[in-house]
Amino acid sequence: MPRSKIKTAVYIVVFVIAWLPLLLPLLPGNTAMNISYGIDFSIYNPFYNGCQQFRADLNIKGYEVRPLLSSLSVLSRYPDSTYLIIGPSMPYFNPVEVSQLANFVREGGGLLIADDFGTANTLLIQLFPMLGIPIDILNPPFTRHILYEPTDANLTSWTSAPVITIFNANYTFTQGVSQVVLNFACTLANVQYGNVVATSSLLSWLDVDNNFVIDTPPDVQGPQYVVAAYDLKQMKLGSGRIVLVSDPSIFNDDMINRADNRIFATNIVDWLAQGRVGPYYPIIVDEAHLALPATSYARIFGSMMGYINWASSTWWTAPIYPVLLVISIWFWLPRGKKPEPLSPTEVFMRRGKTFFSEKMMWYTQYQLYGNAVKLLYRRLKRELVRQLGLKEGFSVDEAVKAAVAKNPSIKEKEVRKLFDLCEEISAGRKQMFMSKIEFLDLFFQMQRLLESVR
Repeated sequence: MPRSKIKTAVYIVVFVIAWLPLLLPLLPGNTAMNISYGIDFSIYNPFYNGCQQFRADLNIKGYEVRPLLSSLSVLSRYPDSTYLIIGPSMPYFNPVEVSQLANFVREGGGLLIADDFGTANTLLIQLFPMLGIPIDILNPPFTRHILYEPTDANLTSWTSAPVITIFNANYTFTQGVSQVVLNFACTLANVQYGNVVATSSLLSWLDVDNNFVIDTPPDVQGPQYVVAAYDLKQMKLGSGRIVLVSDPSIFNDDMINRADNRIFATNIVDWLAQGRVGPYYPIIVDEAHLALPATSYARIFGSMMGYINWASSTWWTAPIYPVLLVISIWFWLPRGKKPEPLSPTEVFMRRGKTFFSEKMMWYTQYQLYGNAVKLLYRRLKRELVRQLGLKEGFSVDEAVKAAVAKNPSIKEKEVRKLFDLCEEISAGRKQMFMSKIEFLDLFFQMQRLLESVR
């Protein structure tokens, strides 16, 4: 395929991708912006499975809530803010971005991870070692099994909505909280006792074999950890804070009004924010790792912005990215074909257009005015040879004297200045770049000189 056609194809693809964020919201069906309304745990979902009420509660308390649809690297622009990951469905977290998240938390940022499917384990396996927090990589914290609790004294019926009443008073965000109701929650394992915030009852059990019946083993009976917290300042690992919650449902619109879920949810954010409120310390909610369809506006826009944010925020790509961008644009920028010498037949067919005129048009079209001056200066010298009887390769002094001798009205200083400038441009001693006004000024000076010596 010719190179010009390849470039055309690339331009079309880039054009379509660049305009997708603006065009997709105008399309009907599931590609429109309203696709987020049905997404679990989205802060823009007003239904039972969304977190719109939670967002409203944070706004009432003075927090500015912002969604994150792109790269985690954007957190570097908001130091000391709070980042919430609620119900992630996509398990992939870029290791480079995770390292930036580690820096974000280490330097004072707050992080909430609420998950009940174990999807966030891939994040913790990378994040905790970077922060120096102990973790069993083979058995990460989120267990992926449902926690049950009895509903009668005979232990014959069970519920997947256990009521949590055991809290660690050493963590201030448990104040004012007596009960938290979970819903199809998992549990936390391999968490040090000092980091445990909330525990299930003595009669609760974990359905390890997922058959809804107590089988011991493999099922585990007894208290289970459901909330954990890490204060990096107390652990001497930094100045940020992390909270793990084994059930994101307590933040959605269906569960947030039950028992003390609302108090507990907002208390967690207060503890993570460490008293920092306002537009400079936003609450950033991760929407990028929710179950967004691949064709949705948010997914496509987030993927595009993720690349841009990552390239512009990562320390080792930020200085290189603009240079690569300029080089790429320069390489792929369409340019007209350079003029070539024309045969007499071609000159006739083009109605008298010569190689000189073709080349001048090309230079001026692409604003290569320095090259155009060099071309005009060569033509000026050829004309002076014919009009003043000078020899080829004449000096500036010879040209000025001959011009003044033929037409005494010519101002010697102006002509000498014109020749000196053109000589410097032709020899490459003066910068080739010039504005259109500067070029036109030199052009008319040459024209006036030619008319004066004819």
